[in-house]
Amino acid sequence: MGQDIVKIDTHVADAQARLPDHVSRAANLLKLVELFGERFQGLENDLDLLLNQMSISSAVGVQLDIIGTILNLDRISDAEPDDEYRIRLLGVASSLAKSGEPETVIEAYLLITEASVVWLTEYQPATVELDAFVSADDFTAAEDASIFNTMQTIIAGGVQQMLLVALEDYAFIWGDVINVNASGDLPADGDHGFGDVANADANGDITPGAGQGGSFARLLEV
Repeated sequence: MGQDIVKIDTHVADAQARLPDHVSRAANLLKLVELFGERFQGLENDLDLLLNQMSISSAVGVQLDIIGTILNLDRISDAEPDDEYRIRLLGVASSLAKSGEPETVIEAYLLITEASVVWLTEYQPATVELDAFVSADDFTAAEDASIFNTMQTIIAGGVQQMLLVALEDYAFIWGDVINVNASGDLPADGDHGFGDVANADANGDITPGAGQGGSFARLLEV
């Protein structure tokens, strides 16, 4: 499993702190160590800048264009927003040297949607459902289309895709008491709270569309 890279900003102080006690106050030696420490710090700063500028997730503007040149993928037009371009770049990066196997598809959808979890379900004939559990579903219609089209290039040819997005913290819960844990639980009754009129049978029905009790997954349609 990969580890996050943490930038070090204290090379000079760290190097000076490693000096033996009997020379730790020698001014000339401290200056020499400071000189070499600053060079190491400069190298660290440049590497960190390169890492961030060349990361698809954090790059913006011209930085994304440079990555696109490396991946041989240009913007659709000069007006294409960074977020939509980034989605297509992530798709290309995920599919390089791959053949559309399930692991690649899951990884790509995870990266593109920034989901915490992605589920893949295979149906016959030749249909794949992908469910992304996200902290916020704030994709625009244009981003939906970009995600859909990008995933279509990754999934094996001839396979139909169903892409869904669901809020990870707001699944429906049927509790014994209405709103038992302040999350909008639906009442545990025969029709589970779904009535045509609010509280139609005095058992706590909610008005359809009120959004209480959670939210269903959303199908990305293009």
